[in-house]
Amino acid sequence: MAAWFCARMKLTPELLAQAPSALNPTKERQLDLRGEHYCYKIPAIENLGVTRDQQDAIDLTDNSITVLGNLPLLKRLRTLFISNNRISSISPSIHLSVPNLTTLVLTNNNISEIGDLEPLKELKNLKYLCLLGNPVREKKWYREWLAWRIPGLRVLDFQRIRDKERALGKQTFLTADKRLTALAETLSATISTTSSKTALTADEPRLASAMVNAGRLMSKEDAERVKAAIAKATSIEEIRRLERSLREGYLPEMESVAVHCNGDDGPEIEQRRNSVQCPKAFVQCLHGVRNLGKERKSKPQYPSKTTRNTDPGFIVHFALFLLQSVALEHGPEPYVRAFAEDA
Repeated sequence: MAAWFCARMKLTPELLAQAPSALNPTKERQLDLRGEHYCYKIPAIENLGVTRDQQDAIDLTDNSITVLGNLPLLKRLRTLFISNNRISSISPSIHLSVPNLTTLVLTNNNISEIGDLEPLKELKNLKYLCLLGNPVREKKWYREWLAWRIPGLRVLDFQRIRDKERALGKQTFLTADKRLTALAETLSATISTTSSKTALTADEPRLASAMVNAGRLMSKEDAERVKAAIAKATSIEEIRRLERSLREGYLPEMESVAVHCNGDDGPEIEQRRNSVQCPKAFVQCLHGVRNLGKERKSKPQYPSKTTRNTDPGFIVHFALFLLQSVALEHGPEPYVRAFAEDA
């Protein structure tokens, strides 16, 4: 009798587009990615951003996932089923990816140390957790640690957390002055040493730099970096990555770009790798557009004396024509960078 084997298959956007989504028994919109149903074994979580945060629950049971991570920002997600995989570690950024997760089912995985569960303490809305079939359940202080470390947790392994377990955990892991005991520090620092491939993190949201103030307006330098990043993009995937970065509150890393005015020769767009000379008429038009609508004692500088046309509308259209000409000759980068600097 022939044996059936499930092939390993990456979680591609095409696979996600074909996966069924329906209401589960608890009336949640659930995406079905169970390996046993479709005879594939997903090795890693990726590309879930294409779901556009339209799911309340995701079922990844019966696959070959080794790391619970690389989740994009999914504010709507409340339930994650990921049993019967090979998970041995959890991403430290999971609280940024699924801040509203309430139910996590990790039955039959390879989590072996209490320290491997430390990232779960940042999930402030986690109420239901199942770790049946994981080696970590055999560790001493397992229930007391989780009852104390995750204050909002109500049910662990289908058993309600008791007040006695919380009190014992607090007494065991905290000193009188609210500091961690030596036992608590040892447990939190002990993690599994299972060797595996480097975990994917490309889709994970990242905290904005400490130098960036939340809610601030984008500066001229920031706008230049964003426009330059868009101009450099060579694929749809890069555009999506930039969009995701901006939506999550951080700016793309760019090479330093400087725009200098070099007398009558116009600006030089200087980069580390190349230098592009812009036409003088383009620079004059740029100044003309910049000065439109501004109250100045001196008259605006118009594109060329030979045109003898002072109509503002003409200036705008002529400037746009030159911008397009530069783009066709040198690519979009020069005029995007110059406009960001000079506008």
